[in-house]
Amino acid sequence: MSVTTPQDVAYGLSQALLGVSAPPIVSRRNPGTNDRAQLGQAWVNRTTGIVFFLSVISANSYTWYQAAAAAAAYTAAGQITAGTGFIATTGGITVVAGGATVTGNSTITGTLGVSAGLTVTAGGATITAGGLSVAAGGAAITGLTAVTGAITATTTITAGTGFTATTGGLTATAGNIVATAGNINATAGDIIADAGDIVALVGNIVADAGNITASAGSINALGNVTSDAADVVAILGNVTAGALVTGGTGVTATTGDLTATHGDVVISTATHGITLPGPVRIITGAGAPGAPLAVNVGDLYINTTAATDATRLYICTVAGTWANFTASA
Repeated sequence: MSVTTPQDVAYGLSQALLGVSAPPIVSRRNPGTNDRAQLGQAWVNRTTGIVFFLSVISANSYTWYQAAAAAAAYTAAGQITAGTGFIATTGGITVVAGGATVTGNSTITGTLGVSAGLTVTAGGATITAGGLSVAAGGAAITGLTAVTGAITATTTITAGTGFTATTGGLTATAGNIVATAGNINATAGDIIADAGDIVALVGNIVADAGNITASAGSINALGNVTSDAADVVAILGNVTAGALVTGGTGVTATTGDLTATHGDVVISTATHGITLPGPVRIITGAGAPGAPLAVNVGDLYINTTAATDATRLYICTVAGTWANFTASA
């Protein structure tokens, strides 16, 4: 424990005796609440070069505050606690081991590099520039996170309630995009996997204004696969859904098949049907077909309200002309 010394005095001209400030206390450690001194007195840790000032004396307890560090690197052997947060204006905050646990809000305007895991438990993390790079250990984020830059991870990014890209895309160049219990949502961008799969084990895969693309993998969902304004594309793989696959402008299989194992291929609008190579169409409608529906030679038309054996089925013999078949009954 450090013990204060009485204030020194000196002879002066303006008055007989003048007060002299106490010299700094030099020690090999940081001060504690039991280290007594005069208010405003300095304490220098000669081992670390850190300076402290005594600013509060209350109930025989002495409070020392560390002086602001210069614009250089700072290393602490113990925990660093800040009541209002840490701000890196030009550099980054790098956690090389042990991860970083953030229980409140965290705003990062530069680059955050984490080599051994990042956990955000509440309040979320807002990254406005520089992106987020997770080199090892993954990133576990249980709160709300708003990222306006890039997210790059060499391992797995997992979210319990889903990923949302409002204006950009979710891209996996050689891996998978997997949601085990939530949704994969892109409200204005694309969901792209160049060499892996896009899988939602329990939730939906939704792109409100972008594309859902798997260049070399599959698109699998036990829920819905929905693209409201763009395409759902699996170039070399499959599109599999336990519920619906919905496309505003159509669903196209360029090298594979559209397969309904236990369901039907349903066309709900009259005079629309199935187009076969040729091209030849098979369509339905109520009543005899009109001449404009006869487009390709070989087109077949099924009358859903046929009353006689001669009005049940028609074939296009030349564009604009139908010839009827006569059924046995």
